Amino acid sequence: MQIVISLFYKKIKSINYYTNFSGNYLLIGLDIDPYILYKKLIKYEEIFRIIDFDIYYKGEKLSSYKLNLKEKTCFVCGQPISICRTKMKHTKKEIYKAFLNIYNKLKNHNKNNLFH
Repeated sequence: MQIVISLFYKKIKSINYYTNFSGNYLLIGLDIDPYILYKKLIKYEEIFRIIDFDIYYKGEKLSSYKLNLKEKTCFVCGQPISICRTKMKHTKKEIYKAFLNIYNKLKNHNKNNLFH
């Protein structure tokens, strides 16, 4: 992920790329406090909406709940993500349409504004 690499390039210890049944993902090892990292990356998840950063520390996934932060929202309807995930609330077509909408907004956005 260019965002993580550009923000934390001095802290990178390892980078590994994987592909499995759920898609492609990048595992980046960083020498940084995981709680600080999580709080910084949340704002990029909110900007990009279709990107999900998972932070693991000592084998445990950090979460908004564990850090007393606001729960992430669904990029289709804006409800708490836990509601939409557990009830499988949206069709593939709704998800795809919302994804394209966000993608097109990002594509047309001035990239310089995303990193300030």
